[in-house]
Amino acid sequence: MTGVKLQAVPPGPATSSLPPSRPPVSQPQVSQPQFGQRLRDRRVALGLSQKSLASGSVTPGYISLLERGERVPSLDVVVRLARSLDTTLGDLLGRDVREFLFERSAGEHAQVKHYMETRGFAETGDLVEACGRLERQLTSARDRSDHDAVLGFGVVLQQLLGTISQHDRRLPLVEELLALPVVAGSVEIRIPLGVDRVITLRELGRLPEAYDAATELVDQIADSALGGTREHVRLLGVTVSVLVELGETERADREVAVMLALAEAIAQVGIVGRAHWVASLASARSGRTVDAYAHLQQARQNLQYGGMSVVEWLRFCRSTASVLLEIGDDLDGAKEWLDAAEITARMAGLVTEQASVTRERARYALAVGDDEAAARLFGSLTDGELGVTGLDRITALLGHGEALQRLGRRTEAITALRRAGVLCEQNGNYQQAAQAWRRIDQLRGEDD
Repeated sequence: MTGVKLQAVPPGPATSSLPPSRPPVSQPQVSQPQFGQRLRDRRVALGLSQKSLASGSVTPGYISLLERGERVPSLDVVVRLARSLDTTLGDLLGRDVREFLFERSAGEHAQVKHYMETRGFAETGDLVEACGRLERQLTSARDRSDHDAVLGFGVVLQQLLGTISQHDRRLPLVEELLALPVVAGSVEIRIPLGVDRVITLRELGRLPEAYDAATELVDQIADSALGGTREHVRLLGVTVSVLVELGETERADREVAVMLALAEAIAQVGIVGRAHWVASLASARSGRTVDAYAHLQQARQNLQYGGMSVVEWLRFCRSTASVLLEIGDDLDGAKEWLDAAEITARMAGLVTEQASVTRERARYALAVGDDEAAARLFGSLTDGELGVTGLDRITALLGHGEALQRLGRRTEAITALRRAGVLCEQNGNYQQAAQAWRRIDQLRGEDD
């Protein structure tokens, strides 16, 4: 068929950035019964509707609950509301909050210094050194039982571990952070960390666990301060990606519709672009070629590499190539996007991302009929120095099995597929495991 072709552009993303280097402030809860009335009075005085005050940060329904005194906001929500209402925190809260915002101990200033040093290493591409420094500071914070410091250093460290695909190290850290009292008491921290946990479980190949965790968060977020916000869109996007990997395309399509509607309502180009990015992957897996092309075009129009991190840009390049390979009628375009991803990965020095690009190169080789190259590339991912883990390893083993089968090397193909099936079973992915075993039975049947 003839579809909209996406042209690769020279990679040139903005420098990678870390979250703000300032350690988190304490998260006291606002408990004055007069808060809701002050909030309503100020909103009405400015002539704002509940919808206009919400403006993507929280939902209009949440504003209504606050004004009726049926919800207790955390301090970070109040900070955003005060800014939107052009008033001070003191006036909105009816109390002096300087002790929460401005008083910093000498130890906290030292934390800022450590954050700045870590960011310097990260921005120059030395992510291993950045992680090492964060781990040392995190250990010190644990020894002091300083939960605020544990949270601050831990959040940045787990994000960096995700960047370098150290998912086996990332998962226990995220779960440690989720168990902190300050996190349990703040939905604005707990849900984003919960989404990070879902992502990590997905990358480890533990798809049923990832789906259960995502479903629980989806049930929680709608009635929270994050309902209808960019974090809500992010959660739905991750949920869709898990459903796609599980082969639940119809359920994924339903979540895509909700995700796109929320993104359009927020009307921020970055959010809209990322939603269409996810939708393109889901559409390609569902076999809806026209929709996949349309979503890719929308993503490309809304996402510009100057507004994305290095890692996010190269992942967009790689996933665009993946969608085009899934569709199968624009292999030249897929190669151009792979070239862009490979150049960016090399520039960033991210070995794990280079391995992901290699996986897509192997898929490209299969698509163009170069089975020898596909077998060699998939083999380098599972047995060589580029050895990958988790979901990437399962995908590479399945691809390796297909390439070997095409080459008539059935015994080796069965071995690769058996390894994939065992990994799927270990991770609880019984549907994927069954598919691997069926392919093995077919190969054995060809020998009979």
